[in-house]
Amino acid sequence: MSSVRRGSFVLICGLLWLLLAACGQTQDVADLLPTEVDGTARTEFLSGEAGRHAVNKLHGKSIKVEDAAVATYGGGHPPAAQVWVSRASNAAEAREQLAVMVERMLRGPSPFTPPKAERRSGVDVYRTEGLGMVHLLWTRGELAWWVSVLPEREQAFMAEFLEQE
Repeated sequence: MSSVRRGSFVLICGLLWLLLAACGQTQDVADLLPTEVDGTARTEFLSGEAGRHAVNKLHGKSIKVEDAAVATYGGGHPPAAQVWVSRASNAAEAREQLAVMVERMLRGPSPFTPPKAERRSGVDVYRTEGLGMVHLLWTRGELAWWVSVLPEREQAFMAEFLEQE
């Protein structure tokens, strides 16, 4: 094999290795929460260990998550939206975590209306209301989402987080 061919072979193998390595990597969940949604700025943000702690606090117990992030959009009480996203070790674990949340709301007592499943963008989304906001929960792959949003901002935030996912 000539040195030019050998060099090309090494270059192609190197590029293939980089491509395969990139395919196996998962996106940092913090990257899923933009600094602005539909003109509303992100005003608070937690990720890494602080994000995982916030998700555990939301659940009222420690749950197994690989990564988590929480973002608040807009000021005031309640804010325009608060978005929670966590990555479980696999899709089945994410679905189980969602099922536990839904079941806890159904059992009560809860400040939320009983969650109802809706099909949106090919995904089963559980919708509930409470505390002056609409709450939407779903999983896609190993990601579990909880979006709390003011009713008038629901479409914009769902377009950002469910339809753009």
